[in-house]
Amino acid sequence: MDGSFSSPQSSEVSVILPAYNAEKFIEEGIYSILGQTFSDFEIILIDDHSTDRSVELVRSFHDPRIRLFINEKNEGITACLNKGIALANYELIARMDADDICHPLRLEKQVRFMASHPDCAMVSSWVRLIDEDGAYIRLEGTKNKYLYYNLFFECCIFHPTVMFRREALEKAGKYRFPFAEDYELFMRISRQFEIGGIDEPLVDYRLHSSNTHRVKKKAEYRKYSEKVLQENIRYCLGAETNLPLSFFYCYQYDYAQLLREKNMKSVYDCIRILDQISSAILKIPNPNKKEEDIQFMSIFKKNYILVHLIKLLPVGKKLILLWKFKNKALLFHYSSKLKIPLSGLIKKVFSD
Repeated sequence: MDGSFSSPQSSEVSVILPAYNAEKFIEEGIYSILGQTFSDFEIILIDDHSTDRSVELVRSFHDPRIRLFINEKNEGITACLNKGIALANYELIARMDADDICHPLRLEKQVRFMASHPDCAMVSSWVRLIDEDGAYIRLEGTKNKYLYYNLFFECCIFHPTVMFRREALEKAGKYRFPFAEDYELFMRISRQFEIGGIDEPLVDYRLHSSNTHRVKKKAEYRKYSEKVLQENIRYCLGAETNLPLSFFYCYQYDYAQLLREKNMKSVYDCIRILDQISSAILKIPNPNKKEEDIQFMSIFKKNYILVHLIKLLPVGKKLILLWKFKNKALLFHYSSKLKIPLSGLIKKVFSD
């Protein structure tokens, strides 16, 4: 694990923007970069063999900071991103997607963050989710201090918000997976280097019918995300560990598959193994390891899952689950709700 960087600190930014059939949104995306308060950047725009007017629209901009590269065939997001890294002139590399919108202060704030955190390999931000027409939906993001723990269970970083140090990308091995390529890279970087986040939205992230990972290639993204999750668990618990997919989904707050098994032992094992994972994360040496934050988030996650599971279980089973994991607060809550003294509640648990 090497958390230091040999390259001199730099403030110039290469913005890597891959595009494929993005004519509906690409002009707005480019304008949002050109309108940044920070102006010392280049845009490396890689068109992945679009069949619409994307290239024509890009060429309508006459700004020397835009460098357009056109693939002779469709190569996919991972090849485009690695090509962009190779073409970048600067040490700071920001990601951007053609259908999203940068807030005017995005680059300025991220460059300032990287300058004040010289050991940080990448910084992300929150997002404003917007719909196809640009209407606001909600804010979404994970607090900086909880990013490291939560990454073990889900991709809690929005790819188009990220700014990297080029040296970190090179040392980590760039992008590898054809899908969930961002999640897999974030995990490799977080195991070697400090990561950071700005706890405010700096990008409008668009949800629409052409989102590749949410709509068009949803199954492929899920498959590769599961590979990352399996690797994360093995990193914590050993190379021979194989968890059922229902556990992964539960850790991502999707309880349907676990409950469909109608097996309380699986429910117990799922929570028990979550405790083991959290304990392992606390023991693994890492520049992002802050024990107080990991302990808080691990307790929060466990209790959040327990609360939602018991809402979905019959009374007897929910009480057994709470008793087994010694959640006294929730036991007292249900004792009061059911108007049964705690001693009587315990008898009921073991008589059901």
